Amino acid sequence: GGKLDSQYGFYISRSFYTFYFHKKPIANILKLGADIGMTDNYVRYQDDNPNDLSHYSGPTGYTGDKPLTDEDASESDLPGDKGIHQLDAGIKVGLTAVVNPVSALRVAVYAHVVPSLSFFYNHSEANWAFVPFFDYGMEVSYKFIGLGIEMAQGTGAYKAITKPEGITGSLVKTKYDTNSLRLYLSLIF
Repeated sequence: GGKLDSQYGFYISRSFYTFYFHKKPIANILKLGADIGMTDNYVRYQDDNPNDLSHYSGPTGYTGDKPLTDEDASESDLPGDKGIHQLDAGIKVGLTAVVNPVSALRVAVYAHVVPSLSFFYNHSEANWAFVPFFDYGMEVSYKFIGLGIEMAQGTGAYKAITKPEGITGSLVKTKYDTNSLRLYLSLIF
């Protein structure tokens, strides 16, 4: 593996239901509960090629019988040619604490387990893994709009779906860590 820097991405999260553990707020301002929802995440990584092409170990973990060279880069076998993309879809389940200090102002902190199916792909290879993400964050909302910050982390062993053209040798599972920080706008319906 290696470190990939994102170029851009988007994230959609939908909460289906929050079950509060008590009917009346504690001290008339605090509610504790559990919630469930779905997440979809897309990231396009920067097009920079690795500095040392002979040690390329992309998402498939290439272990061929010859080192990659500059000539291989011109044959478009490296991820920098058309970008690397990541797509994740998962179900989130977790705990939430909501403080409602005045009328429509709401401050929530939460933590979720997000079991997800994750894909890495570029023009010549595709890889998938089951990734147990963990996210936690905080949101401040007023009436129907909110702003939040969230950190997500997960590790998966990605396995090849396809093999790059012209590559001989075996492909192995490659472990990748995903860490992301999101600033987001929420709409409350």
